[in-house]
Amino acid sequence: MKPNDLNESNFRKARVAALSNLQHHQLPLADILKLLPTCFTNTPVTYLLNCPFSESSLPSARNLTWSQMVSNGMCQIQDDGQVIVPFHITVQALERPLNESVGLNQFETALLSSLNGLSLDVEYPFSNMTRWSSWEYFGASFYCIRINSFLVLGISILVLSDILHGSQFDSGIFNTQVHIRIAKVFQSNEQYGPDMPRAITRKHDSYYSVDWVDGETLQIVLNGENGPGVDIYFILKRAKDSGYIIVLDQRKRLGSDITNSDLTTFRSKLPNPPACLNKFKLDSVFGLMSVYSQININHVPDSTYFVSASDSLYFHGSLYDHPRCSMAIDVNSALKTSIKQIFCGTNHEQTNLTGKVIKQRYNKRIANYDELESLVSEWGGKLDESAHARIKF
Repeated sequence: MKPNDLNESNFRKARVAALSNLQHHQLPLADILKLLPTCFTNTPVTYLLNCPFSESSLPSARNLTWSQMVSNGMCQIQDDGQVIVPFHITVQALERPLNESVGLNQFETALLSSLNGLSLDVEYPFSNMTRWSSWEYFGASFYCIRINSFLVLGISILVLSDILHGSQFDSGIFNTQVHIRIAKVFQSNEQYGPDMPRAITRKHDSYYSVDWVDGETLQIVLNGENGPGVDIYFILKRAKDSGYIIVLDQRKRLGSDITNSDLTTFRSKLPNPPACLNKFKLDSVFGLMSVYSQININHVPDSTYFVSASDSLYFHGSLYDHPRCSMAIDVNSALKTSIKQIFCGTNHEQTNLTGKVIKQRYNKRIANYDELESLVSEWGGKLDESAHARIKF
Protein backbone atom coordinates (compact mmCIF):
# COMPACT_ATOMS: atom_id res chain seq x y z
CA MET A 1 0.00 0.00 0.00
CA LYS A 2 1.41 3.38 -0.92
CA PRO A 3 1.55 6.06 1.80
CA ASN A 4 -0.96 8.80 1.07
CA ASP A 5 1.52 11.57 1.75
CA LEU A 6 4.07 10.42 -0.82
CA ASN A 7 3.24 12.77 -3.67
CA GLU A 8 4.71 15.37 -5.99
CA SER A 9 3.65 18.22 -3.70
CA ASN A 10 5.81 16.90 -0.87
CA PHE A 11 8.75 16.44 -3.21
CA ARG A 12 8.36 20.05 -4.31
CA LYS A 13 8.26 21.23 -0.69
CA ALA A 14 11.40 19.25 0.11
CA ARG A 15 13.25 20.79 -2.82
CA VAL A 16 12.14 24.34 -2.02
CA ALA A 17 13.25 23.89 1.60
CA ALA A 18 16.67 22.65 0.52
CA LEU A 19 17.15 25.44 -1.99
CA SER A 20 15.90 28.27 0.22
CA ASN A 21 17.34 27.31 3.62
CA LEU A 22 21.04 28.11 3.49
CA GLN A 23 21.58 27.44 7.20
CA HIS A 24 21.63 23.64 6.99
CA HIS A 25 24.69 21.77 8.19
CA GLN A 26 27.42 21.13 5.67
CA LEU A 27 27.92 17.44 6.30
CA PRO A 28 31.19 15.73 5.34
CA LEU A 29 30.97 13.61 2.22
CA ALA A 30 31.23 10.38 4.24
CA ASP A 31 28.12 11.38 6.22
CA ILE A 32 26.13 12.25 3.11
CA LEU A 33 27.03 8.83 1.72
CA LYS A 34 25.37 7.35 4.81
CA LEU A 35 22.30 9.57 4.46
CA LEU A 36 21.66 8.86 0.78
CA PRO A 37 21.55 5.03 1.04
CA THR A 38 18.87 5.36 3.71
CA CYS A 39 16.54 6.93 1.17
CA PHE A 40 17.71 4.97 -1.89
CA THR A 41 17.02 1.66 -0.11
CA ASN A 42 13.75 2.79 1.53
CA THR A 43 15.18 2.07 4.97
CA PRO A 44 12.67 3.58 7.44
CA VAL A 45 13.60 5.98 10.22
CA THR A 46 11.72 4.89 13.34
CA TYR A 47 12.97 7.40 15.93
CA LEU A 48 13.40 11.06 14.97
CA LEU A 49 15.70 11.85 17.90
CA ASN A 50 18.36 9.35 16.80
CA CYS A 51 21.69 10.81 15.69
CA PRO A 52 22.68 9.04 12.44
CA PHE A 53 26.14 10.66 12.29
CA SER A 54 27.34 10.01 15.85
CA GLU A 55 30.77 8.99 14.51
CA SER A 56 31.11 11.95 12.11
CA SER A 57 34.46 13.64 11.59
CA LEU A 58 32.59 16.93 12.06
CA PRO A 59 31.87 17.53 15.78
CA SER A 60 28.74 19.62 15.10
CA ALA A 61 27.20 16.75 13.10
CA ARG A 62 27.56 14.11 15.81
CA ASN A 63 24.54 15.35 17.76
CA LEU A 64 22.45 16.17 14.67
CA THR A 65 19.11 14.35 14.90
CA TRP A 66 16.76 13.28 12.13
CA SER A 67 14.29 15.86 13.41
CA GLN A 68 16.87 18.64 13.08
CA MET A 69 17.74 17.55 9.55
CA VAL A 70 14.08 17.84 8.59
CA SER A 71 13.93 21.33 10.15
CA ASN A 72 17.05 22.36 8.24
CA GLY A 73 15.63 21.30 4.88
CA MET A 74 18.06 18.41 4.36
CA CYS A 75 15.35 15.78 4.02
CA GLN A 76 11.74 14.92 4.64
CA ILE A 77 10.50 11.89 6.57
CA GLN A 78 7.13 10.41 5.63
CA ASP A 79 4.65 8.93 8.10
CA ASP A 80 5.95 5.44 7.31
CA GLY A 81 9.53 6.54 8.07
CA GLN A 82 10.67 6.77 4.45
CA VAL A 83 13.35 9.41 3.92
CA ILE A 84 13.28 11.82 0.97
CA VAL A 85 16.48 13.70 0.12
CA PRO A 86 16.09 16.29 -2.68
CA PHE A 87 18.36 15.64 -5.65
CA HIS A 88 19.82 19.10 -5.04
CA ILE A 89 21.56 17.70 -1.96
CA THR A 90 23.00 14.85 -4.03
CA VAL A 91 24.44 17.32 -6.53
CA GLN A 92 26.06 19.25 -3.68
CA ALA A 93 27.76 16.06 -2.53
CA LEU A 94 29.13 15.42 -6.01
CA GLU A 95 30.66 18.89 -6.10
CA ARG A 96 32.82 18.25 -3.02
CA PRO A 97 36.63 18.40 -3.43
CA LEU A 98 38.34 15.15 -4.38
CA ASN A 99 40.30 15.06 -1.12
CA GLU A 100 37.02 14.40 0.75
CA SER A 101 36.76 11.03 -0.99
CA VAL A 102 39.98 9.84 0.66
CA GLY A 103 39.12 7.26 3.28
CA LEU A 104 35.85 6.10 1.73
CA ASN A 105 35.42 2.33 1.64
CA GLN A 106 34.91 0.42 -1.61
CA PHE A 107 31.11 0.48 -1.36
CA GLU A 108 30.91 4.21 -0.63
CA THR A 109 33.27 4.83 -3.54
CA ALA A 110 31.08 2.68 -5.81
CA LEU A 111 27.95 4.59 -4.79
CA LEU A 112 29.67 7.92 -5.40
CA SER A 113 30.80 6.69 -8.82
CA SER A 114 27.24 5.64 -9.72
CA LEU A 115 25.89 9.04 -8.68
CA ASN A 116 28.66 10.84 -10.56
CA GLY A 117 27.83 8.95 -13.75
CA LEU A 118 24.19 9.88 -13.44
CA SER A 119 24.96 13.51 -12.68
CA LEU A 120 27.26 13.84 -15.68
CA ASP A 121 24.49 12.45 -17.87
CA VAL A 122 22.34 15.33 -16.65
CA GLU A 123 24.75 18.23 -16.75
CA TYR A 124 26.62 17.20 -19.87
CA PRO A 125 24.27 15.08 -22.03
CA PHE A 126 26.04 12.86 -24.53
CA SER A 127 25.77 14.40 -27.98
CA ASN A 128 24.90 11.01 -29.46
CA MET A 129 22.33 10.09 -26.78
CA THR A 130 18.67 10.73 -27.48
CA ARG A 131 16.25 11.76 -24.75
CA TRP A 132 14.78 8.26 -24.95
CA SER A 133 18.18 6.57 -24.60
CA SER A 134 19.01 8.72 -21.60
CA TRP A 135 15.88 7.40 -19.83
CA GLU A 136 17.21 3.87 -20.37
CA TYR A 137 20.60 5.00 -19.04
CA PHE A 138 18.86 6.50 -16.01
CA GLY A 139 17.07 3.20 -15.41
CA ALA A 140 20.31 1.22 -15.44
CA SER A 141 21.97 3.78 -13.18
CA PHE A 142 19.03 3.62 -10.78
CA TYR A 143 19.51 -0.13 -10.29
CA CYS A 144 23.23 0.47 -9.65
CA ILE A 145 22.57 3.20 -7.11
CA ARG A 146 20.04 1.14 -5.18
CA ILE A 147 22.25 -1.98 -5.15
CA ASN A 148 25.39 -0.06 -4.14
CA SER A 149 23.39 1.71 -1.42
CA PHE A 150 22.49 -1.63 0.16
CA LEU A 151 26.18 -2.53 0.17
CA VAL A 152 27.03 0.76 1.93
CA LEU A 153 24.55 -0.23 4.65
CA GLY A 154 26.33 -3.58 5.04
CA ILE A 155 23.73 -5.68 3.20
CA SER A 156 25.04 -8.15 0.59
CA ILE A 157 22.18 -10.69 0.68
CA LEU A 158 18.59 -9.51 0.26
CA VAL A 159 15.30 -10.51 -1.30
CA LEU A 160 14.72 -9.58 -4.92
CA SER A 161 11.74 -7.42 -3.95
CA ASP A 162 14.09 -5.07 -2.06
CA ILE A 163 15.79 -4.14 -5.33
CA LEU A 164 12.41 -3.69 -7.03
CA HIS A 165 10.70 -1.92 -4.12
CA GLY A 166 7.85 0.30 -5.31
CA SER A 167 7.00 -1.80 -8.35
CA GLN A 168 3.87 -3.95 -8.61
CA PHE A 169 4.24 -7.75 -8.54
CA ASP A 170 2.43 -10.78 -7.16
CA SER A 171 4.43 -14.00 -7.13
CA GLY A 172 6.76 -15.87 -4.83
CA ILE A 173 9.91 -15.54 -6.89
CA PHE A 174 10.31 -11.94 -5.68
CA ASN A 175 10.83 -13.30 -2.15
CA THR A 176 13.93 -15.19 -3.31
CA GLN A 177 17.15 -14.24 -1.53
CA VAL A 178 19.98 -13.20 -3.84
CA HIS A 179 23.59 -12.09 -3.57
CA ILE A 180 24.60 -8.58 -4.64
CA ARG A 181 28.00 -7.03 -5.29
CA ILE A 182 29.28 -3.67 -6.55
CA ALA A 183 27.21 -2.72 -9.59
CA LYS A 184 28.14 -0.68 -12.66
CA VAL A 185 26.36 0.28 -15.88
CA PHE A 186 27.66 -1.53 -18.97
CA GLN A 187 26.61 -0.54 -22.49
CA SER A 188 26.85 -3.69 -24.59
CA ASN A 189 27.51 -4.33 -28.26
CA GLU A 190 25.73 -7.69 -28.09
CA GLN A 191 21.97 -8.19 -28.08
CA TYR A 192 20.35 -10.23 -25.33
CA GLY A 193 19.18 -13.60 -26.66
CA PRO A 194 20.08 -17.27 -27.12
CA ASP A 195 23.28 -16.53 -29.05
CA MET A 196 24.69 -14.01 -26.59
CA PRO A 197 28.02 -15.13 -25.11
CA ARG A 198 29.05 -15.02 -21.48
CA ALA A 199 31.72 -12.43 -22.29
CA ILE A 200 30.16 -9.29 -23.76
CA THR A 201 31.93 -6.28 -25.23
CA ARG A 202 31.48 -2.59 -24.55
CA LYS A 203 29.69 -0.37 -27.04
CA HIS A 204 32.19 1.64 -29.14
CA ASP A 205 35.06 -0.39 -27.62
CA SER A 206 34.86 -4.01 -28.73
CA TYR A 207 38.33 -4.74 -27.31
CA TYR A 208 36.97 -4.41 -23.76
CA SER A 209 34.88 -7.32 -22.49
CA VAL A 210 33.32 -8.44 -19.19
CA ASP A 211 31.80 -11.60 -17.77
CA TRP A 212 28.21 -10.46 -17.16
CA VAL A 213 27.31 -13.66 -15.24
CA ASP A 214 29.93 -14.16 -12.52
CA GLY A 215 32.39 -11.32 -12.96
CA GLU A 216 33.81 -9.37 -10.04
CA THR A 217 31.35 -6.56 -10.79
CA LEU A 218 27.58 -6.90 -11.15
CA GLN A 219 26.98 -5.59 -14.66
CA ILE A 220 23.72 -3.68 -15.17
CA VAL A 221 23.64 -4.09 -18.93
CA LEU A 222 22.11 -1.77 -21.49
CA ASN A 223 21.15 -4.14 -24.30
CA GLY A 224 22.86 -3.89 -27.67
CA GLU A 225 21.38 -1.50 -30.22
CA ASN A 226 17.95 -2.60 -31.51
CA GLY A 227 18.00 -5.62 -29.19
CA PRO A 228 14.43 -7.00 -29.26
CA GLY A 229 12.26 -7.18 -26.15
CA VAL A 230 14.79 -6.04 -23.54
CA ASP A 231 16.34 -2.65 -22.74
CA ILE A 232 18.18 -3.43 -19.48
CA TYR A 233 19.16 -6.74 -17.91
CA PHE A 234 21.28 -8.14 -15.08
CA ILE A 235 21.73 -11.51 -13.40
CA LEU A 236 21.69 -12.35 -9.67
CA LYS A 237 22.95 -15.48 -7.95
CA ARG A 238 20.52 -17.22 -5.59
CA ALA A 239 21.63 -17.17 -1.94
CA LYS A 240 20.07 -20.39 -0.59
CA ASP A 241 20.46 -22.79 -3.50
CA SER A 242 22.29 -22.98 -6.79
CA GLY A 243 21.14 -21.07 -9.80
CA TYR A 244 20.43 -17.56 -11.01
CA ILE A 245 17.63 -15.08 -11.63
CA ILE A 246 17.79 -12.77 -14.64
CA VAL A 247 16.03 -9.41 -14.35
CA LEU A 248 14.74 -8.14 -17.71
CA ASP A 249 13.59 -4.51 -17.97
CA GLN A 250 11.57 -3.30 -20.96
CA ARG A 251 10.70 0.42 -21.29
CA LYS A 252 7.65 1.75 -23.12
CA ARG A 253 6.60 5.25 -24.18
CA LEU A 254 3.03 4.55 -25.29
CA GLY A 255 0.51 7.36 -24.88
CA SER A 256 -2.44 5.05 -24.27
CA ASP A 257 -2.94 2.76 -21.27
CA ILE A 258 -1.29 -0.65 -21.44
CA THR A 259 -3.75 -3.55 -21.26
CA ASN A 260 -3.61 -7.33 -20.71
CA SER A 261 -3.39 -7.81 -24.46
CA ASP A 262 -0.44 -5.40 -24.72
CA LEU A 263 1.37 -7.17 -21.89
CA THR A 264 0.90 -10.53 -23.60
CA THR A 265 2.34 -9.08 -26.81
CA PHE A 266 5.36 -7.60 -25.03
CA ARG A 267 6.12 -10.87 -23.24
CA SER A 268 5.84 -12.81 -26.50
CA LYS A 269 8.70 -10.74 -27.93
CA LEU A 270 11.13 -11.66 -25.16
CA PRO A 271 14.09 -13.62 -26.55
CA ASN A 272 15.00 -17.00 -25.11
CA PRO A 273 17.78 -16.83 -22.50
CA PRO A 274 21.42 -17.22 -23.57
CA ALA A 275 22.37 -20.81 -24.35
CA CYS A 276 25.58 -20.35 -22.35
CA LEU A 277 23.39 -20.53 -19.21
CA ASN A 278 21.65 -23.81 -20.09
CA LYS A 279 23.70 -25.79 -17.57
CA PHE A 280 22.44 -23.65 -14.67
CA LYS A 281 19.13 -23.54 -12.85
CA LEU A 282 17.72 -20.34 -14.30
CA ASP A 283 14.65 -18.20 -13.71
CA SER A 284 13.81 -14.78 -15.07
CA VAL A 285 11.55 -11.90 -14.08
CA PHE A 286 10.17 -9.46 -16.62
CA GLY A 287 9.73 -5.79 -15.77
CA LEU A 288 7.61 -3.36 -17.77
CA MET A 289 8.30 0.36 -17.29
CA SER A 290 5.82 2.87 -18.73
CA VAL A 291 6.94 6.49 -18.73
CA TYR A 292 3.74 8.13 -19.99
CA SER A 293 0.77 5.85 -19.42
CA GLN A 294 -0.89 3.66 -16.82
CA ILE A 295 -0.69 -0.14 -16.84
CA ASN A 296 -4.26 -1.40 -16.45
CA ILE A 297 -4.25 -5.18 -16.16
CA ASN A 298 -6.50 -7.53 -14.17
CA HIS A 299 -3.75 -9.53 -12.53
CA VAL A 300 0.03 -9.28 -12.51
CA PRO A 301 1.34 -12.48 -14.13
CA ASP A 302 3.87 -14.65 -12.34
CA SER A 303 7.49 -13.49 -12.57
CA THR A 304 6.37 -10.05 -13.77
CA TYR A 305 6.75 -6.62 -12.21
CA PHE A 306 5.77 -3.25 -13.58
CA VAL A 307 6.00 0.47 -12.92
CA SER A 308 3.39 2.66 -14.60
CA ALA A 309 3.42 6.46 -14.69
CA SER A 310 1.57 6.68 -11.37
CA ASP A 311 4.03 4.24 -9.70
CA SER A 312 7.16 6.17 -10.68
CA LEU A 313 7.30 8.35 -7.57
CA TYR A 314 6.97 5.38 -5.21
CA PHE A 315 9.47 3.25 -7.17
CA HIS A 316 12.18 5.87 -7.71
CA GLY A 317 11.83 7.61 -4.34
CA SER A 318 14.27 10.50 -3.96
CA LEU A 319 15.55 10.00 -7.50
CA TYR A 320 12.08 10.77 -8.84
CA ASP A 321 13.29 14.37 -8.65
CA HIS A 322 16.07 13.63 -11.15
CA PRO A 323 15.66 15.30 -14.57
CA ARG A 324 16.17 12.00 -16.41
CA CYS A 325 13.62 10.05 -14.37
CA SER A 326 10.75 11.20 -16.55
CA MET A 327 10.28 12.43 -20.08
CA ALA A 328 7.93 15.08 -18.66
CA ILE A 329 9.08 18.52 -17.49
CA ASP A 330 7.12 20.20 -14.70
CA VAL A 331 7.86 23.92 -15.09
CA ASN A 332 6.79 24.56 -11.49
CA SER A 333 9.24 22.14 -9.91
CA ALA A 334 11.82 20.86 -12.43
CA LEU A 335 15.51 21.62 -12.05
CA LYS A 336 17.34 24.09 -14.30
CA THR A 337 18.76 21.42 -16.59
CA SER A 338 15.29 20.17 -17.49
CA ILE A 339 13.64 23.57 -17.89
CA LYS A 340 16.31 24.72 -20.35
CA GLN A 341 15.12 22.05 -22.78
CA ILE A 342 11.77 23.76 -23.39
CA PHE A 343 13.27 26.89 -24.97
CA CYS A 344 14.68 27.74 -28.38
CA GLY A 345 17.84 29.82 -28.68
CA THR A 346 21.45 29.77 -27.55
CA ASN A 347 22.63 28.25 -24.29
CA HIS A 348 22.86 31.76 -22.81
CA GLU A 349 19.32 32.61 -23.90
CA GLN A 350 17.96 29.32 -22.54
CA THR A 351 19.75 29.86 -19.22
CA ASN A 352 18.37 33.40 -18.95
CA LEU A 353 14.80 32.26 -19.64
CA THR A 354 15.16 29.41 -17.16
CA GLY A 355 16.15 31.87 -14.45
CA LYS A 356 13.06 33.95 -15.17
CA VAL A 357 10.80 30.89 -14.94
CA ILE A 358 12.28 29.90 -11.58
CA LYS A 359 11.88 33.44 -10.25
CA GLN A 360 8.29 33.54 -11.52
CA ARG A 361 7.26 30.23 -9.92
CA TYR A 362 8.53 31.30 -6.51
CA ASN A 363 6.16 34.28 -6.69
CA LYS A 364 3.22 32.54 -8.35
CA ARG A 365 2.63 29.08 -9.79
CA ILE A 366 2.45 28.97 -13.61
CA ALA A 367 -1.03 27.62 -14.32
CA ASN A 368 -0.95 26.32 -17.91
CA TYR A 369 0.77 26.35 -21.29
CA ASP A 370 -0.94 29.56 -22.44
CA GLU A 371 0.36 31.45 -19.41
CA LEU A 372 3.86 30.03 -19.91
CA GLU A 373 3.86 30.95 -23.59
CA SER A 374 2.70 34.49 -22.77
CA LEU A 375 5.41 34.96 -20.14
CA VAL A 376 8.17 33.63 -22.40
CA SER A 377 7.03 35.92 -25.21
CA GLU A 378 7.03 38.87 -22.79
CA TRP A 379 10.63 37.99 -21.88
CA GLY A 380 11.63 37.98 -25.55
CA GLY A 381 11.99 34.20 -25.84
CA LYS A 382 10.35 31.32 -27.67
CA LEU A 383 9.21 27.87 -26.57
CA ASP A 384 10.51 24.83 -28.45
CA GLU A 385 7.42 23.27 -30.06
CA SER A 386 9.02 19.82 -30.00
CA ALA A 387 8.94 19.94 -26.18
CA HIS A 388 5.26 20.89 -25.98
CA ALA A 389 3.98 17.38 -25.25
CA ARG A 390 6.45 16.91 -22.37
CA ILE A 391 5.56 20.09 -20.46
CA LYS A 392 3.29 19.75 -17.43
CA PHE A 393 2.09 22.10 -14.70
